[in-house]
Amino acid sequence: TTLTQKNPHATLTPKGGCVIQTNIHGLVNDLIRILWHAGEYALRVQPLVENLEKEGSGAIKRALTAADLSVEAFFEVFLLAQYPWVRFVGEEFESSRNTSFFDKDASVVVACDPINGTLSYARNRSEYEVILSIFEDGEMVAAMLYGPYMKNMFIAHAGEGAKWLSEDMIMDEAEGKPVSIVPDKEVIWGTVVEPSVRQALDHAGFDVIDYSAISRENDESLDLPTPADMLFGELAAFFRRDAMVIDTVATAFIAKEAGAVVVDYDGNALDFKHAPLDRVPSIICASSQEQAQIIVEALR
Repeated sequence: TTLTQKNPHATLTPKGGCVIQTNIHGLVNDLIRILWHAGEYALRVQPLVENLEKEGSGAIKRALTAADLSVEAFFEVFLLAQYPWVRFVGEEFESSRNTSFFDKDASVVVACDPINGTLSYARNRSEYEVILSIFEDGEMVAAMLYGPYMKNMFIAHAGEGAKWLSEDMIMDEAEGKPVSIVPDKEVIWGTVVEPSVRQALDHAGFDVIDYSAISRENDESLDLPTPADMLFGELAAFFRRDAMVIDTVATAFIAKEAGAVVVDYDGNALDFKHAPLDRVPSIICASSQEQAQIIVEALR
């Protein structure tokens, strides 16, 4: 009871005992500053990670894992102190010293992709984000994304739209501004884009970024965009197979709340009832239903 009295965003409800109910909006609001701090940490140590590249892939892999674990630790420490009944799952959860302290049966789960855009991060580029997704009873109900370079944060709650916050707004604890996806772009992000798919999308008037092909290039000057560029107004759509829930699907969740259409490769609406570390077989996130259908047809 003492814990809940100290935390205004949780209440105790008797149910044959005491069941803790978490105010998801309060939890998200409390995580805003923590997410900002975690992103700023990632930004500060990024040049040190890049410097290890000369030592070989083993050194840089260890540095990236250390950065991931440290970012996740920001959230673990905060949640254990303020929301100990909420479970945390990070990409590096198996290596975390805090994993065993969380209730594995908790109904509310905070999941984290500590650095989405690892290759860009390792090359000391700007195209990466820290992403949080919040689940309640097995369904994603909120998501948060922070881009440390641009100092932009996006937040969405299921059925309530999405909002954008600048760094100043974060510091001032401002409400944020509504975000709307506008179908006026002609660039589509994808992975493993077959020639026939590219040809079909080219014919429909779209430029296609094949992230798989770009990431194999040994040119560190190349931009390495992520699906989050759709939130920044740089993409019309993104698609990929075998998409991780904690990054691609979480980004699509925010985009959907901002007005985007989210379907699978068969054109069926994608739900958000997944475990945090699941992967979905396929996902298309498009600015409009028409664009989604064009991509579906191109992928067939």
